[in-house]
Amino acid sequence: MTNETPGGSAAVATPQEAAAVAIPPLLSVTKGNPTDEELAALLLVVAAASGGEPAPEEQPTGIWASRARNLGVSSLGARRRSSWGWRSAR
Repeated sequence: MTNETPGGSAAVATPQEAAAVAIPPLLSVTKGNPTDEELAALLLVVAAASGGEPAPEEQPTGIWASRARNLGVSSLGARRRSSWGWRSAR
């Protein structure tokens, strides 16, 4: 759907049509005559290779949620030594 402008040129009526005009094609066939099925297979491979959205970054575990802190393990992996350690050895 286009509107005629005073200069005689056609103007694009909707934003969707304007976006469709501005975006260049992602793929173009330069040689040969592929079938619709071959083009669909090619687009499927390209879409799968793009990967979609990046994986969210893992957030570090907070000190309050740390299992090592609750079990009494130091950052080096050994149990922490303390003066009351003999009491908890039961």
